Amino acid sequence: MRNVTGISLSIHNTSALEIDRLHKQLTTISTIGYYSLKNYSVPYFNRPKNRYEDLSFDKLVAKYYRDKHLKQAVLHAIEDIETTLNTKIASVLGKKYGAYGYLDFRLWCQRNTKNKFLRGKYMNKFVIQREQTNFLETLQYSIKNLIPKMYKIIYVILIEYIHLFGLL
Repeated sequence: MRNVTGISLSIHNTSALEIDRLHKQLTTISTIGYYSLKNYSVPYFNRPKNRYEDLSFDKLVAKYYRDKHLKQAVLHAIEDIETTLNTKIASVLGKKYGAYGYLDFRLWCQRNTKNKFLRGKYMNKFVIQREQTNFLETLQYSIKNLIPKMYKIIYVILIEYIHLFGLL
């Protein structure tokens, strides 16, 4: 990341302040990662001049942490929505079909009519079975890969809840 203001890996004088600043920058780079910071610097790169413009190391690190906090806030909001949808669907199905009634699609899924949510597809036992299988496979896949792909799983689960709501 040459030409980024405020970052230099060479020591011009041996003052303790400059050595401390360099140590903090190196610690930051080793913590965040060079290539992560490099990705955040791309919008500031001017190709014709072959240099970064209006970018300092502190600004780059601040942008990285702002983005990280935004991702966490969005994830938290999605989790809240997921919990709310889960509670609402469970409440409706629990009152009508008992504690484990939601596991049996044929009890609560729309039957023997066209479903607007599935583009007018006629709902019969075969369509219901296919939807149930797809739902359970998606859920099992999500649970298997829970930790490394948390964002994708929450997205898939949220989409599945919306899909379930369309089948009610």
